[in-house]
Amino acid sequence: MSAAVSDIAALIEKSPTSVHAATTVAEELEIIGFEPVDLDTEVCPDGPYYYRDGGTIVAWIQNRAASNLRVVGTHSDSPGFKIRPKPERFGAGLTTLGVEIYGSPLWNSWLDRDLGIAGQVIVQGATAPELRTINIAKPVCKIPQLAVHLDRAVNSNGLKLDPSKDLSPVLIGDSDFIELITTYCDAQPDQILAWDLSLYDLNPPTVFGDPESGYLSSARIDNLVSTFAGLLALRSVDSTGSEFVPMLSVFDHEEVGSGSNRGAAGALLKNLLPRTLPNVNALGSADLSLALSVDCAHATHPSHQGAHEPGHEIVMNQGVALKSNANQRYATSLTGERQLREILENEISLQPYSHPNHIPCGSTIGPVLAQSLAIETVDIGVPQLAMHSIRETCGAKDLADLVKLLELFWKA
Repeated sequence: MSAAVSDIAALIEKSPTSVHAATTVAEELEIIGFEPVDLDTEVCPDGPYYYRDGGTIVAWIQNRAASNLRVVGTHSDSPGFKIRPKPERFGAGLTTLGVEIYGSPLWNSWLDRDLGIAGQVIVQGATAPELRTINIAKPVCKIPQLAVHLDRAVNSNGLKLDPSKDLSPVLIGDSDFIELITTYCDAQPDQILAWDLSLYDLNPPTVFGDPESGYLSSARIDNLVSTFAGLLALRSVDSTGSEFVPMLSVFDHEEVGSGSNRGAAGALLKNLLPRTLPNVNALGSADLSLALSVDCAHATHPSHQGAHEPGHEIVMNQGVALKSNANQRYATSLTGERQLREILENEISLQPYSHPNHIPCGSTIGPVLAQSLAIETVDIGVPQLAMHSIRETCGAKDLADLVKLLELFWKA
């Protein structure tokens, strides 16, 4: 297995939620010498730094002589189900949990899976409420499907799910939800005040086929493969003498529109840049300033080729997708694409992705970065099948290519 694929798979397994993903990135950055800073930090001496807020983390290598910026933007969150404030429901001798749908998961892919619970809990401490991160990495929940004997037309008419009743997970083994989470946050039941907890798939990432050119099957490929590819690339950056500041920006809440204080549409980068990167030209008048929005792309489905634009086949393990859209759902411009191609010098294959007219196009943080930073932005990503499923698939070679692409992007 290539080092990039094995590393990314291991990092995904450590990151069941956006908060865990940002923690994983922070831990890996500190190993290689990055230092944490606050938003009120003034101009830092040259060196590697990061700022962290929940599931969002921004890392850069300070260079006061540089006047340009090269940003890699990704996101840490994935679609799924969050547990409601008053979740417990009782019936037929079982406890089920009320959940809210987060983003747009493929509902049916979550049925009959072994599910854990992870996230954060507010616990009343000795003097003040405390925020504690937990990971219940054992099968405590399951969303059981109705048996075919009780839904005889399911295979002929298709599965239809009512989100108010068919997506409630059964709490397996532990009948009291509060008692369950107290075990994992070192608290008593009356100390639990609130939580932000998500269900997640316990099945670990798997590489199948040839380890160099096979496929990665995993939860949260969208968009942790981009996040951790950026992390791996940042490890190798030597910005000595560079004309730009390399920056990795991992945002939370992309799957629900990025409209939060930690989302790409918030003011985080606007607040961070003047305080920590005073010489960076955030207005983008210089040729070297460029942003890459790195999010997964749709590989062409072999059984549903009519869902894709004719003549624009996207094949896994045949190159990173370069996404463009006339209505600015992706931010790629000709100027930005020209800059990227000049940087890559044909070392990485790019597959042009264009969305069909008969299906509404999704979006990324690309247009948001382009608007807020006013620099040229290009949308790219690893092709994958079953986007937003609990179990997604992408190409192993594409992941290695993405890491190499980002290394070239940040190469001094």
